[in-house]
Amino acid sequence: MILPETGRAARFIEASVSVLRVCVSGEGTILATNAQAEALIGEPLLGLSWDRMLLNFAGTPVFSEWLKNPARPRLLSVRTAAGVPQTLRITVEKEGEDYILFGEVDSVEQARLGREVLELNGELNNLSRELAHKNAELAEGLREKEGLLRETHHRVKNNLALITSLMRLTAGRSVTPETKAALLEMQNRIHSVTVLNETLYKTASYTSVRLADYLKQIADHVFQAQAPKGGEVRLVLDLNPVEVATGQAIPCGLIANELMTNSLKHAFPGGR
Repeated sequence: MILPETGRAARFIEASVSVLRVCVSGEGTILATNAQAEALIGEPLLGLSWDRMLLNFAGTPVFSEWLKNPARPRLLSVRTAAGVPQTLRITVEKEGEDYILFGEVDSVEQARLGREVLELNGELNNLSRELAHKNAELAEGLREKEGLLRETHHRVKNNLALITSLMRLTAGRSVTPETKAALLEMQNRIHSVTVLNETLYKTASYTSVRLADYLKQIADHVFQAQAPKGGEVRLVLDLNPVEVATGQAIPCGLIANELMTNSLKHAFPGGR
């Protein structure tokens, strides 16, 4: 039993059967409690504000305003040491300038809350099952999508390689320099598309491309294929790290291919 120095809370007896008995001043300060109250809340309450023992004390009105509510008895959800809210039926008695709050377990309210908890648990279980089912469907759809992307990539890669091989064979059989040059230029253009296809597949990003990396691969390929012999011409690249949409990368690659091809073909006549 915890008593104040004055005798204003003499009715607080150690053998009290109430779950909670608290003496509160008119300003809302706790003046005394029974042992059950402090055991329930899990901390000393003497001298604290009355709302300290409530579940959501931050949003609770001041004690004087709460007293104006004519409802008798009242229901309050108090916080417990175990972390589980406890609904109590509160009756208030005036003693001098102070108030005594008697709290008893409200079995009807507790039963209602118990039913709500069970219903909520059931709804959560249903939602968990639905979520697991949806996740399984999404995972299966993702696996199908990845399989289709791999199949598409390999088909495009094989078709481009086949076209390039046919052009290389045709160029090897041709005796006309102009035809060989034209077929080589076409191979370089196809290579630009092949590089983009490989880049998209390896990075698993199908909406954007790192333009600097893409153009570097094209430039290296064209330079190796058409650079003048002798090593007097060097390839120097100054590329900014820019990302562009896939639809923009293809024309950029083709333009870079054409510019480099024409530069290597016409800018260094006789190997100069």
